Amino acid sequence: MMLYRKRGKTTMAFTLQIKQKKLFGKTALDIPSLARACGFRYGSNNDFYILQEEEQNQGTAIFYNPGRIGRGIYFDGRKEGYYEISYNIPTTRAEIADFAKLAREMERRLGRAEMYCVEEERTFTGGELEQRIEEFAAFSRKSLNQFCGNKEFGSHILTLARWHIC
Repeated sequence: MMLYRKRGKTTMAFTLQIKQKKLFGKTALDIPSLARACGFRYGSNNDFYILQEEEQNQGTAIFYNPGRIGRGIYFDGRKEGYYEISYNIPTTRAEIADFAKLAREMERRLGRAEMYCVEEERTFTGGELEQRIEEFAAFSRKSLNQFCGNKEFGSHILTLARWHIC
């Protein structure tokens, strides 16, 4: 299996497009209640990529677990019945587990929903994401090793949800 590879290029994110399958009465997911249900905090980056806690920007936000801050999980809920969530690669195993937890909570609230992964070009269920956490984490570690060894990325900055790290 070519995890996270599309047309031969390694990607730097894992993105789920989540579509609610109901025709009428779409469920609106709000950022503060999703954060509370998952034990997360949230915020929105300002122009300098500094997280402004408890703020959202037109239906988008960055979720993070305050007990183990990673790079952040991006949430886009600007369209009714359609959502995107993503995490950056590389990231931590804990953040991948948090991502699966968020996807599972969204799936629970939306009822019938399709979760399509852009990078893998396939659908997932919340349960499948949870079962593959170790596989996703291994890929993330491998990506970090490649990133650190590649001089082409020497001028790039990796960020945590709240702080820059290099």
